[in-house]
Amino acid sequence: MAKKKEAKIPKGKKAKEMGYVSFSKEDIKNAEESGVKNQRAYELLYEATNVSKHVQKKNKKGREINDDDIYPTSLDETLRMDALVTQATNAIDDQSDRELKSYLSEMRDIIDWSRKRHWNFSWMIIIGVIVSIIFLNYQTGDAEENVKRHQKELTTIEKWNDSAIAAYKTRQITSIESNIKGASDDIKRNESVLDTAVNKDVKKRYQEWLKNSQKRKKDYEEKLADLKKASNKDVHKMAIKEKEEWIDNAKGSHRALYFWTAFFIILIPLYIFAERPFGYLMSRYRTEAKVLGGIKKLSLMLAGGLASVAAGLQVTETVTKWSDGTTTRDDNGMLIYAMKFAFLAAALVVICITSMFLMVYSTIAGLIRNYDLIPKAKLMIQQIKNNQAAKKESAGK
Repeated sequence: MAKKKEAKIPKGKKAKEMGYVSFSKEDIKNAEESGVKNQRAYELLYEATNVSKHVQKKNKKGREINDDDIYPTSLDETLRMDALVTQATNAIDDQSDRELKSYLSEMRDIIDWSRKRHWNFSWMIIIGVIVSIIFLNYQTGDAEENVKRHQKELTTIEKWNDSAIAAYKTRQITSIESNIKGASDDIKRNESVLDTAVNKDVKKRYQEWLKNSQKRKKDYEEKLADLKKASNKDVHKMAIKEKEEWIDNAKGSHRALYFWTAFFIILIPLYIFAERPFGYLMSRYRTEAKVLGGIKKLSLMLAGGLASVAAGLQVTETVTKWSDGTTTRDDNGMLIYAMKFAFLAAALVVICITSMFLMVYSTIAGLIRNYDLIPKAKLMIQQIKNNQAAKKESAGK
């Protein structure tokens, strides 16, 4: 199939990333079979376009070969293609064949691009993660203040007198009684549905819910009975224990937020380093890159849609004229501005979540593929095992 003319021809780095080739394998094959000058050079050039594993797989399955399939997908393929193109160049008898020279020059550019590393990181992903770090850092500070607040409250609780303990006991009793009422309402609701339910799956589901509600009510009733019998000393211990649990939870939240903030700060330079593949690796994973690019575009479209909705919201003013001649004006400004903020925040969240996901995935995949991380790790582990075995053998002697 001859090369089709495109409305817009990519150039430079973009052309190589897309796998663009200005000619097709059929163009070369036709020139080779037509008995034109430099036939051996065309044969070698055609062989070079068959080096890629993508081409070989599609040839076996009888599928149509695309232009981007010609690009080499490994160092070995790149070197073999380089050798064939060199041989084709040396096999030129008639130097006036400009078309052949153009094909060979383009193949040489593809080979040179394939054997070099290229920066492949996305500024959108980096900016999205930086915004996420700012938010996480703010939340980390907030969580730290929350820990300090609970610790101050614990200090106050430890100094409670009998009056304060009694007030706490009353609040706890009221809270548990409210929970018992809620569980009782759930029991009645589930029993009501079971009385009329016919479907077996529905009955089974509501029986399970009824059992859970009954257990919850029983637990609350036992807790209430214990609380009512408890002495002031026991209630005081209960209040201290409850606050200590709040402190532990707050510290856990603070540690988690601190970890993720530090994690993404470290991840940014690691991501930039990891996203520097050889050209042949970009060709090998071009389909995956299109999928990830599609995810990025989809998130931008969704975020753009949410931002457009926010921009389209307008404040409406209502003017009311009363019978006494007075006029009042009301508007929904507060509601509209709150909705605008919510939509813009949602748009930002979409960008941030997508950026964090893509950065984590791209960094892991990049380190493994672009720097042979797994083979190197296996080699290191094997060396450690060999050293340990050598030490044991030496100690045995």
